[in-house]
Amino acid sequence: MIQNKRIFLYDLKLETFYDSNDSGYGDFNGLKQKIDYLTFLDVNCVVIEDILKHYENKFELEKVNFNYGSIEDFKELKKALDLKNIDLAITLNLTKIKQSATNLNNYENLYRKANLEKTQELTILDTYIKNENKYLNLNTIASFVEEFKKVINFYNNLNIQTLILEDFDFLIEDKKLNKQNRFQFLVDIFKIVKKINVNIKVILKSHKFKKEAYLSLIKFNEKFNCFDYLYLTHLSLNNLNTHLKWAQKMPLNYQELFNQFKLFINQSNVILALGSDQVGRITSRWGSENSYLFETIKTFNLFLMSSKNSIAIYYGDEFGILRAKIPINYQFNNPDFNEEKRFIQTKNISKETYYLAQSYQNKWTSHTWMAWNNSYCSGASNRGNGNIFNSIDFQNNNVENQLNNKYSALNFFKKSIRFIFYKYKDFFLDQNTKIEYDFSKEGYIKIFHKNLIQDKSIIFIINLSKNSLRSNHYDNNYKILLTTYANKFYASIPEFLMPYESLVLISERKQ
Repeated sequence: MIQNKRIFLYDLKLETFYDSNDSGYGDFNGLKQKIDYLTFLDVNCVVIEDILKHYENKFELEKVNFNYGSIEDFKELKKALDLKNIDLAITLNLTKIKQSATNLNNYENLYRKANLEKTQELTILDTYIKNENKYLNLNTIASFVEEFKKVINFYNNLNIQTLILEDFDFLIEDKKLNKQNRFQFLVDIFKIVKKINVNIKVILKSHKFKKEAYLSLIKFNEKFNCFDYLYLTHLSLNNLNTHLKWAQKMPLNYQELFNQFKLFINQSNVILALGSDQVGRITSRWGSENSYLFETIKTFNLFLMSSKNSIAIYYGDEFGILRAKIPINYQFNNPDFNEEKRFIQTKNISKETYYLAQSYQNKWTSHTWMAWNNSYCSGASNRGNGNIFNSIDFQNNNVENQLNNKYSALNFFKKSIRFIFYKYKDFFLDQNTKIEYDFSKEGYIKIFHKNLIQDKSIIFIINLSKNSLRSNHYDNNYKILLTTYANKFYASIPEFLMPYESLVLISERKQ
């Protein structure tokens, strides 16, 4: 079997990334203006949402174009990314394909109404604008297939080469079926895409943790192709597997994190993420907003890169952006917020505890302006938007400041990517490089890569904890390549690791 290339996805929210025209929304031209930053990060693929959402229940094309950009702007963005060898991926939610097709219908009607050229190149749908949001179920497969084809053709006409198919889980939940029948619809979807354009990469994405299903799916995919990559964000939802846990600020469960991570450490075709748009920010939830800020995110990102899996970074997590600075009495875009708060109180959880948990864990606290600098709206917009907030301490914790600090989390991230994905790429992905690991429930992780043929070993020693932990490594034949403690002098491999202190060690035959 040909091994997939190990890739680095950068998953962002277009509307919060960079506003190029003071509309109060990030847009295509804004993303285009920040391509140099993506190049600096060595991103392989940048991910944005289904752009057809911009046309949902919209009746003024000019307003859509002003807020997000026109289709011509999108094409120019794609060309600019291609010049930098950065792929552009679109996320399509499989439970909402009907809505995407409806939005495509609306898009075409708006362009037809405006008498724009080249509308004949697009798929012509019913002119009736349907605004209801209907979800796919297995009784509507025939209509789903036709709507899916139309949406894929739309993106193929825009030269999109990567599609992320989100929330596919419901298609494989019938455990009464054998594996082949259980996964057959995914095979069919894969074939539909490849028939339209064999060069389009298909990435299946899930936010859930389903150990048996995903391990079976990976094995099944070796024989019956149903994806190019599998993108899993369940690690971001660590220790939040019940409704009541969401109502309390939960600590990181190290054992759960590593047990769910280690299943995929040898899979370059599995993309793992620690952050996502489903929950609050990594550094605020799992670290400290007041101390060890750089060390915290350095350690978590190093952990994410420590094996053979591909990785995804949710925008801002490369440098440790913090949660949103929300206004007093914010209700997190939840019309039932007060009712939920009262229900939680019946479970002996105070409203103060509930609100604190929401301010750290609710997904809307991660939908902040990208922190470019310390100016208005974090340097992402000159106008602002009442629904998009700045992150906490953006005045100090932003891209501009971190680029100017050689010891920053951002520069460490860049250095780590160059080291792991480029300088030692062949070593990590060599089939003769074997992985062993050691783990403690206190947050200590040791991941050992050894290649007897190359006579080389690389070890990741990681402390995910705010406490000092014993390192369990006593071989001083290794030298330190990377450390999350930039200003620390090492005479030898330390016996104890400081809070969030992590090291990359190497031992190799001298040439």
